[in-house]
Amino acid sequence: MTYTLSDVLKDVGATVDQDASDPTGTELTNRIQFANRSQEDWARSYKWKELSTPWAPTVLVSMVSIGLPGDFNEFDGPIYDASLTSDNQYKLIGPSDKIRKTSTEKYAIVRGNLVSGKYLEIHPALASGVSLVGDYQSFPSSLTSLNEQPLAPREYMAKRIGYYVLEARSDSRFPIFKSDSEQTLLELIESQDSPSEAEDNRVPDWANKTGFRIGRD
Repeated sequence: MTYTLSDVLKDVGATVDQDASDPTGTELTNRIQFANRSQEDWARSYKWKELSTPWAPTVLVSMVSIGLPGDFNEFDGPIYDASLTSDNQYKLIGPSDKIRKTSTEKYAIVRGNLVSGKYLEIHPALASGVSLVGDYQSFPSSLTSLNEQPLAPREYMAKRIGYYVLEARSDSRFPIFKSDSEQTLLELIESQDSPSEAEDNRVPDWANKTGFRIGRD
């Protein structure tokens, strides 16, 4: 269920200040900053389905590097050349692992930083017309106004913002809000990791993998 920043700040106010109205002035500015910090905490804590973003750049010329989107955080998994049916995976490695790779191995390294931008270094060089595909974790857009919709769950946002508000005031309740927000985060991670009823939750064993049946083999 979607909600706005106004909704969550009213939740915070009702709990922290016993006032369920929108903050104003400097207090509003501070709480929007706390909301962005809270959403960033959530985004960095796990690979969330909500932040998984398809990536399919256009490769018009041969190249060894390609720019990454401005909201790029990290890749969800390997990168593939969709124009091939075999040997089509580019394994993501760290810069220090490059020395152990041969000139023919397919691999990629994320380089750059948040200030100048990030890019993907790819080996061997990409040929013109290659169809790269992958998924990456994006950074949520910054919240700037009350009518915007955060991506992080409402309950977590309210508790985490409440923690930052109380910590800034040196209020003795802030450790409780911090602990509650961390517990809620763990529950969110567990919920995402747990398959739904529509998913197959069985772990295949050796017999299932090989088609072995008692009395037949």
